[in-house]
Amino acid sequence: MTQTNPLVRKFAKGASYFKRYGGRMTVARLLQGMGNKIANSAKGKGKGQYPLGMLVKFSDAAAVDWVSEPHWKKNPRSLGSGPYVTAWIMSPPGESSGGHQNIFRFLSYLEAAGHQVKIFLYWSQSIPVDAERVRDMVERSNNYPSLKASFALYDPAVGVGDDVDAIFATGWETAYPAYLDRSNARRFYFVQDFEPSFYPVGSENQLAENTYRFGFEAFTAGKWLARKLHKEYGMRTHPFDFAAEF
Repeated sequence: MTQTNPLVRKFAKGASYFKRYGGRMTVARLLQGMGNKIANSAKGKGKGQYPLGMLVKFSDAAAVDWVSEPHWKKNPRSLGSGPYVTAWIMSPPGESSGGHQNIFRFLSYLEAAGHQVKIFLYWSQSIPVDAERVRDMVERSNNYPSLKASFALYDPAVGVGDDVDAIFATGWETAYPAYLDRSNARRFYFVQDFEPSFYPVGSENQLAENTYRFGFEAFTAGKWLARKLHKEYGMRTHPFDFAAEF
């Protein structure tokens, strides 16, 4: 019997997990595994040394100065009566990403109302992501609605485009490129969880919390989150009810 190389098995397992759960969950699991190895490794040169990455690019986190008024606040885009062009910056979805499925349902509602949707995939890790393969996966999957939306990797040198009326951040890490984009489009935040609570007190906890101070207008999952973001961070919020399937 031919034995499969352990490295090949690990790669196949990781690829399967990425395909099913998407980029955010895959990175979180990798970091958790690395952290356990570091904690359990013996002391010594070269042992327990792993390069840990975050969901947000360090360059983006360092570039945001949320204390100063951003360009899109000084000269906001004038909006007519529509239809509108919307850009959604998100981590790469997986076949079973619950948060992404919720986002895509809202995107289908936007398209049904006559608005245009652009999807930009934001990724901070060295593992390559193919936007076309992600689009094909979404189109084949029964977990996602059918969309006309375009898919592209987010490139800060290009941005979302001058035709975009509104930029939506969809997770704390995507709020950074949304803030920094050169477009004067209105900024919004699709918030499904209080994400700082995902981390112990530290860099990621603080970076996630700071995004609620960026001046975005939020659409939140439930009224509790809307009240919390408004009361504690001064955000203008619009809650939506939780979905139920009967």
